[in-house]
Amino acid sequence: QVDRLLQSQDRKLSDLVLRLDSILGRGRSDELQQDVGDAGLEIRRAAGYLFLMGYRAKAEAFERLGRRLREIQTRETYAMDGGASRRALAGDLSQAASDLKALLAT
Repeated sequence: QVDRLLQSQDRKLSDLVLRLDSILGRGRSDELQQDVGDAGLEIRRAAGYLFLMGYRAKAEAFERLGRRLREIQTRETYAMDGGASRRALAGDLSQAASDLKALLAT
């Protein structure tokens, strides 16, 4: 069940990364950030289950990733910075999605 939860969040983040340009191009970073934060919450929930099952190191790695996603959710983006804050958000989300794939592969 935990594996399914993590796999579903992996698919969700992968889909968001594929649609990043479209979402940000429409100025919908708030919706993107909400979806990213929701994924972070689910990943943190899975980390709790992993910890209870005795997979401490794995749980800690997923917990850190979940916190990173929650941070992305609360990050401010600015209209007057030439797109720098949106590029940073997109880059951090792409990296987090890659990190999730790597964690799932271990």
